[in-house]
Amino acid sequence: MKVYLDTNIIMDFLEGRHKKSFEIIHKSLDCEFHLVISDLVLKELDYQNIKYDVFLKLISRKLIQVITEKEDIKKAKMYFEHTHPNDALHAVLAEKSKADKLLTRNMKDFTFLKIATTYDGF
Repeated sequence: MKVYLDTNIIMDFLEGRHKKSFEIIHKSLDCEFHLVISDLVLKELDYQNIKYDVFLKLISRKLIQVITEKEDIKKAKMYFEHTHPNDALHAVLAEKSKADKLLTRNMKDFTFLKIATTYDGF
């Protein structure tokens, strides 16, 4: 199974905001599934001034990275009427990576995406 992590999930882990984020990372490290993050996630973490280098090293053996391409940005436009542009792009990148789940705390931003779930639904 592959789980695309929305930026807020990684922030929860790095800032100790939600104990469920720790459980998710540990389950991945215990080989229950792979984690997917995108360059967009990293850009959003940079924007928030969040340091993530150690996190990437920690999960490197269970990590799948997906890179945004021009075609992804074009595809994201079909979701603009449903959500913010960055969240639309997260949806496209999760689909591109063939993630089974997109894990987020902001379900309201992903109601249009069947694979989106929160901690409670995971």
